[in-house]
Amino acid sequence: MYVPRYLQVKGEDAKGGWAVDNRACANPEQFAQKFAGPLLDYCLSERNWTQIRYYSPINKPLYGGVFHHPRGDSFRAYAGMMASLRQELLDRDLVPQRLSLLAPSTPSVQDWPIPQFHSRGLDLDPLVEGYDQHEYFARFDGAPPNANAVTIPMTELIHRHLEEHVRYAREKNKAFLITELGHVYYGAGRGDPNGPATHNAFMLDAEFCVRAINIGVQGLLRWSFLNPGDIDGQWQFLQTADESDRRVTNTFYGYANLIRYVRPNSDVLATHVESSFYPWPHVYACSTRKPKGEFTLLVINDHDSEQVEATIKLPPALRQKPLNVIRTDRTCKHALVGHVRQAGKTSQFADKLPPRSLTAYTNLEHDDLRRIAGDTGGE
Repeated sequence: MYVPRYLQVKGEDAKGGWAVDNRACANPEQFAQKFAGPLLDYCLSERNWTQIRYYSPINKPLYGGVFHHPRGDSFRAYAGMMASLRQELLDRDLVPQRLSLLAPSTPSVQDWPIPQFHSRGLDLDPLVEGYDQHEYFARFDGAPPNANAVTIPMTELIHRHLEEHVRYAREKNKAFLITELGHVYYGAGRGDPNGPATHNAFMLDAEFCVRAINIGVQGLLRWSFLNPGDIDGQWQFLQTADESDRRVTNTFYGYANLIRYVRPNSDVLATHVESSFYPWPHVYACSTRKPKGEFTLLVINDHDSEQVEATIKLPPALRQKPLNVIRTDRTCKHALVGHVRQAGKTSQFADKLPPRSLTAYTNLEHDDLRRIAGDTGGE
């Protein structure tokens, strides 16, 4: 999350400074050699945790006072820390064999500090394998601002900010990941603490994922599966604070619909959507396929009240192959609602998309999670 306190810069903040518990490291080499290097060596070499692929050393640096240097330049301090960290991990044979480094892990897609590094003659490109950001502040196109957070319409967020950052990473041959995903428009730390657990908040997450995948984001990580719910809102999938391990319906089953049928390392197919809605399309889709043939089409209808009469045309290679239709909307959660087998020689079929719904059309089997857990899915 941040630099251990005993390794942080000491001294008083300049006027206006406040990050007394979240400062930059006093000695970048000491941070790398005494803390981050041993930590990762323990996880990867001693414990042999094979699923740790990326390391982003500081949570939300450079914005809001995080990794703050009270007397110096925080951007230079951060670049120096990353250089020392990379050298330490090279010496330990962890990078790039076992691990990839990420930066800058900013709190919002709108916060892109790369030009500020470049203006100082600093370059993170040689120090990292990928770039990452967090996303909390989108709202549905057409939704009004509210007091829960300073939010931005999703289309503006994607076109003005995210596309440019993904393009930058691609040009540098780097990965681009969203390493924290959640939305606060419906409340969280401010407003309604139950906001992240609502169906509408899940649909914001799902639409952002579908649209982000289409522009080249290579991975997204939800904040957070096991949050106890008493810190900054009801983000958790399972209720751990009361020891019940009860599933939180909208998030648990919604995310099951979103992620269980998109296989890791799938190819993202070009997907074209036409919509008669004005001024916003309200319908978005992405398609993924594995070489062995696993196919999933995710379709969003984010309209608050209108059902969509959808005509879906699949790639010719999928003609005649049956697809399961798995849906989450206001009333059904990760439910198998039908099957599709195209008629005749066409690869086209029709369906009705409920308002505020996510539908997966897939040749993968539906995982009946309620049956597996003996869970009725009720709150």
